[in-house]
Amino acid sequence: MRLLPLPQDCGAQDSACLRDRDPDHKPRTSCEGLGLSALPAGLNHSDQVLVLARNQIDTLDWTWYTVFQALFELDLSHNRVSTLRGWGKPGKPGMGDGGGPRGAVLVTLRKLHLKDN
Repeated sequence: MRLLPLPQDCGAQDSACLRDRDPDHKPRTSCEGLGLSALPAGLNHSDQVLVLARNQIDTLDWTWYTVFQALFELDLSHNRVSTLRGWGKPGKPGMGDGGGPRGAVLVTLRKLHLKDN
């Protein structure tokens, strides 16, 4: 797969991430294989696809994604994810239920890739 930077880059290239569109023409940022342990600065918050595969991320903290209001697909495959944070507690508002900031963040998320963590 070849990624081509888009003219409206919004600073993501400063972190060596590449911007393009996925096969469904959704705006995508790929930060694949950069040795990241967290989200890099300068990402375009309107992106619908975020690829963070093949990095060193060990914690999936949903609060990191609060700025991505249209996030449709998140790829965290081939990382070291072993801890989840930012989920609701049992019986409490949480992911995808619309019951607060965490729920509101993920209502558009339809694809989550966690293979090989």
